[in-house]
Amino acid sequence: MGCDQSQPISPAKQAALDRYNQSAPLSPDEISKRIVSSKATEKMTVKGPDNQFVIAYAYLSQRGYYPNALNKANQDAFSSDAEYNGEKGLGLWGVYDGHGGSGDLVSHFTKKALPKHLIMEMRKRGKVSGR
Repeated sequence: MGCDQSQPISPAKQAALDRYNQSAPLSPDEISKRIVSSKATEKMTVKGPDNQFVIAYAYLSQRGYYPNALNKANQDAFSSDAEYNGEKGLGLWGVYDGHGGSGDLVSHFTKKALPKHLIMEMRKRGKVSGR
């Protein structure tokens, strides 16, 4: 979530946040440990026959909150590959949203398997090199 400008928090709102944080089931430190993100915005330059453009990207994933399973695994996975299949100008980004009892296993399996299957299909159609 982003915004282009910040406003100071009123004393009343800050007091309410402080009361909430004191009674919350997770501390701010525990919440931050549930987050995985890029350290900075990354960039990829793509050159076409007549132009060039830059793709800027970042990622963030926060493990869900389950009151009866505080240590439940993050069911989401993501991938970020600015040189997909080792080729400059060919990028692959994915968000794999797991659900249910095995959601984490499904999302991580898809993260590993999908890029390989895409390359196989692209090779069949002569769309990528044979690396």
